[in-house]
Amino acid sequence: GRYVAVFQRQRTIRNEMKRVCSYALTRRTPFKVGVYNKRCSFGTLNRNHGSRMNLDHASFKCGSFRNYFSSSIYLSSNTSGDDFESNDSKNHKQNRLKYEKSPYLLQHKGNPVHWQPYNQESFKIAQQEDKPLLISIGYSSCHWCHVMERESFEDQSIAKILNDHFISVKVDREELPDIDKIYMDATIATTKQGGWPLTIFVTPTGHPFYCATYLSPDQFSSILKSITNSWNSPSQRESIYNSSKNIQSYLLKSASLYSNAQEHIPQQEDLENWLDDFFNFCIERLDPVYGGFFPADLPPSPSVLTPIPKFPAANELSLLMRINSRSKELGLNPLSTIELSLDAMYFGGLFDHLNGGFARYSTDRTWTIPHFEKMLYDNALLSLDYIRFYQITKNPMYKHVVERTFNYLLVHLLIENNNNSKENKRHPVAFASSQDADSEGEEGKYYLWSHKELSSFLDTSEMETLSQFYDSITSFGNFHEHSENAIHFRLKWNKSKTEREQFYNRMIHNESLSSIINKILLRRNFTRHKSAPSIDDKILTSWNALILKSLATSYTVFHSEYHLSIAQQCAEFLTTILYDKNLSVLHRRYRDGQPRYLGTLDDYALLIDALLELYQADFNVRWFDFAQNLMDKQIELFLDKSSGGFYYTQEDKEIELIVRSKELGDNGTVTNGNELQ
Repeated sequence: GRYVAVFQRQRTIRNEMKRVCSYALTRRTPFKVGVYNKRCSFGTLNRNHGSRMNLDHASFKCGSFRNYFSSSIYLSSNTSGDDFESNDSKNHKQNRLKYEKSPYLLQHKGNPVHWQPYNQESFKIAQQEDKPLLISIGYSSCHWCHVMERESFEDQSIAKILNDHFISVKVDREELPDIDKIYMDATIATTKQGGWPLTIFVTPTGHPFYCATYLSPDQFSSILKSITNSWNSPSQRESIYNSSKNIQSYLLKSASLYSNAQEHIPQQEDLENWLDDFFNFCIERLDPVYGGFFPADLPPSPSVLTPIPKFPAANELSLLMRINSRSKELGLNPLSTIELSLDAMYFGGLFDHLNGGFARYSTDRTWTIPHFEKMLYDNALLSLDYIRFYQITKNPMYKHVVERTFNYLLVHLLIENNNNSKENKRHPVAFASSQDADSEGEEGKYYLWSHKELSSFLDTSEMETLSQFYDSITSFGNFHEHSENAIHFRLKWNKSKTEREQFYNRMIHNESLSSIINKILLRRNFTRHKSAPSIDDKILTSWNALILKSLATSYTVFHSEYHLSIAQQCAEFLTTILYDKNLSVLHRRYRDGQPRYLGTLDDYALLIDALLELYQADFNVRWFDFAQNLMDKQIELFLDKSSGGFYYTQEDKEIELIVRSKELGDNGTVTNGNELQ
């Protein structure tokens, strides 16, 4: 767990540092405590088993930081390594996933299912044994992936069916987005819906014939038995192959739609019409009351009671801001749409008002209950949106959101590479991929508070102060059937702009509230019987490129030397550790000392874009030269020389694909590589 406290005054920091150290010394585990702010690097003190810490030294260290807007004290476990082992791993012989690096795959290494990683060998085994394959795709912070593991993959009877009649393959969608995209397209085509975990049954040649997402144990067991019977019947097996041919035909047809990229790129004379159409499309989908956008397939004006997942739509908001820069020329005014959505996401439950950072999406129209997992790419894209909107409005609230978001990322997701020589004072750094929604097997458990629990360590006046600013601190709760609360601001974001600004000013200058929040954080991380959600600490090139760009832009706008320093260190990591100089290729993933998987178009394009942004921040020609060389390599590896545009994967991919496609639109998470050309 981690404790983070933010303070405005040096004296308060010094006193709090001493109090935190005193408390930490009562713990029986190693820990690390330190101070950082936007003007200086981390200053840390470590205490291992049996060692002592000088509190006066800690106080002195804290007092040496001067002349800054705010600083943070952090206190964290100093144990090394993450335990991704399944609860049942000690009771079973571990499967082949134990040799993998992906945290998601390692979570399944102790399952009784004989999992294989996704590679050519798995398909050869399926061909030799004449068995279909189950391809299960997910990611480590996925709630329903955990549910399906507990319900089905740890069940002995289901595992026996899988081991006897199938070759079972696990895929981390974040490591292999190209594989995920193919089977997600197949799932949406056959079921009209998508999501994770993906549950895909394929022939020994890799062609899908049955697609689903999450399945209950009864559903899953029934489907396994049905497919087994059909596969072992010659006449019914033919129908399986016919189904796979139909799906493959659809995938090839879908890929061919974008084969000629020039046909799908708006020409200069059509650009204004295209932007006008996009703006009208956003207005049609806009929730005029609660902000954000409805799904495109939803009927107009749905009821507030209708459960509607709401995603941040960071790319749409970014494009609307670009339209705003040409508002007079185009006759459009998207400013109010952007403001309503950004305010709603910050004031509601999507933003973590204790630790900072944004959750992946809201489970309801009103932004009250988030889906608690936090993704690096969401926080990178949203922080960039808030930076850009600050440039437009000069409203300090948006700067505050950016700083709180970066604070979360720097404390919880930052990974430092210490393999360089001791002479190199600046170690390359990068960011972990995500933080889980679940802890101790329950979604959101770490983030929820009951009125009873808060009242047990906050006095009456503190509860009253908390309730002035934060809603849903009630005895009956707002989280499903539990009497616990997801915390969000009391003021509704659909109040007037003036009311929102006044509320923010009262909140930011209330020292009592700051003390209460720090008290809650200390309770959350050290005296509460709730474990912190796990961190997926693999480093992805494309997602780190996104946060690199946001940090560099932050320096350009806010002149934050610390953010620039982190951006430079992140660029160092991506251009040295994830780039193979001998082969002149970029890798997609790094974890536990191992870069792996050839980069996709997104990895190349997003890193080029980020390095150019960093070059505009510090004018170091090294970043410009590297981006130029990377662009040459991207053209060599991905360009469709006959029809234009770039393929998503390299032609000589280490893992053979059943379809090689181009993407010309956003993939729902990050900006598409073709859009950046």
